[in-house]
Amino acid sequence: MASCQLIIKNPQKAEGFPLDISLDATIADLQARLAESYPGKPPPSEQTLIYAGRVLKDKAVTLREIVGKSEPVSGPHNFHLVCKPPPTPPPAAQGPLQQSASASTAVPPPPSTSSAGPSHQD
Repeated sequence: MASCQLIIKNPQKAEGFPLDISLDATIADLQARLAESYPGKPPPSEQTLIYAGRVLKDKAVTLREIVGKSEPVSGPHNFHLVCKPPPTPPPAAQGPLQQSASASTAVPPPPSTSSAGPSHQD
């Protein structure tokens, strides 16, 4: 079984990540391997792979089909990995304790002053 060397590059990482993998591996296989071994272990659903300026959307295509036109086929081949940021949790709802705490620390508004001044009746 022939293998090739990939260099996985990521905009957030300074160094490329070397990876030896079979030419018969699919993009889905590569993503599963990255989920196991790439720093941060990004799940496949958060990975986007790019090769030669093309986003690799078809998960069933093999690496042989992708890099087969390159010389040497064994690599190294530069793949770019873009990971979606993990979802952020929704802001916590303000509970009754937080509401009462903020109400007790509220500063009352300053007293209003009348521009007419005090009124005197003679």
